[in-house]
Amino acid sequence: MYGLASPAKHGVLRSQGVLPVDYHAEDYARVVRTAEPGGVDYVFNGMGEEYFAPAVALLRRGGILVHYGGPQSFWAFLVLIARLGWYNLLPNGKKIVGYGTHTVDLDLLKEDWAVLFKLLEGGQINPLIAATLPIVQAAEAYQLLESGETVGNLVLIGSESLQRR
Repeated sequence: MYGLASPAKHGVLRSQGVLPVDYHAEDYARVVRTAEPGGVDYVFNGMGEEYFAPAVALLRRGGILVHYGGPQSFWAFLVLIARLGWYNLLPNGKKIVGYGTHTVDLDLLKEDWAVLFKLLEGGQINPLIAATLPIVQAAEAYQLLESGETVGNLVLIGSESLQRR
């Protein structure tokens, strides 16, 4: 597994069994293509539309690109929909799946959440938590995420959870 990250985060990636690639200083597509000349099975892209075409190029025949996150504008959304349609029509054996949690009926996710919470409870997954903050510090949490220095997830705790502590 390969992960794009700045050098300060490479140690964390290695500790999780991921081979880090510095996407600021290296041509990440060339690095991965050199290591995997036949292509990769999956690419998960949550970094932005500019990574879409290189991600598709890294896939082997039968590979899948999971593109997640919301476009920044309605126009960008339309462009993304057109790209998804176009790439999926190409006879290259590659599939692109768009996923945005803001457009999904939450009832569709309940089964997945139940599985994830069971894995978490059983210790089969161990998410990396950078910090746990009260919901009233959501703006500070956002600033931490935007800084690019956060390694792991930020968890916001609602006021009712804080009262139970």
